[in-house]
Amino acid sequence: KNVNQNQLKISNKYTYNYHNYSDIIKGHAGVSIYTNHKPNSVHIMLNDDAGRTLVLKYDKFYLICVYVPYSGAKLEKLEYKLKWFKEFNNMVKKLKKKCIIAGDFNALMQGQLARHSTVHRG
Repeated sequence: KNVNQNQLKISNKYTYNYHNYSDIIKGHAGVSIYTNHKPNSVHIMLNDDAGRTLVLKYDKFYLICVYVPYSGAKLEKLEYKLKWFKEFNNMVKKLKKKCIIAGDFNALMQGQLARHSTVHRG
């Protein structure tokens, strides 16, 4: 497998690196966390085929990396995205510590939102 030299430069700067990616759809989705601080544990929050979540547990907080599903250009996947968000939110609520959530939220900008009258707000 060819490795991008820039990827090696990034990974060599950090002591620990963790990845969750799709085994089914190669090159689709996936998340990574690079850190110099060893977590107490590492796990996947939502066990989906796309590798969309990765959770590092520390003494005082959880670090959660997400790749939120795309709604589609015509919002054809919006219901799936809303279901995913609901499940993710329920999982976060169960955690007993503060959470830092980062990643790709596939969010619309305000101008884009105005063009989609079917988008659920709230």
